[in-house]
Amino acid sequence: MRRVGFVRNGQVGCSPDGLVGDDGMLEIKTRLPHLMIDLFETGEPPTEYRAQIQGGLWVCERQWCDLVCYAPELDWWSTRIERDERYIENLASEVEAFVEELNTTFQKVAAA
Repeated sequence: MRRVGFVRNGQVGCSPDGLVGDDGMLEIKTRLPHLMIDLFETGEPPTEYRAQIQGGLWVCERQWCDLVCYAPELDWWSTRIERDERYIENLASEVEAFVEELNTTFQKVAAA
């Protein structure tokens, strides 16, 4: 695992907790104990991290992300999340629209 800071790819960027080999990424999250229990019961990754993880896979040009969640009082939980091309295409489209809107707004403000 290689620790990295902010990774840029064109006009987008992210800050994963680490890069693994040539294809992987690592994200580590602390969670409240009652939220950890939900993970142990369902075995499903929390949906609130989906955009961050898929965005990181897009920006870092990686194929998978190991998500590790923990609470100091409990065991840790982990899962491997694969790259979702359809989700990333939609995310990239939305980010591109946002960047265009941001650039237009910046140009208006700079010209004023």
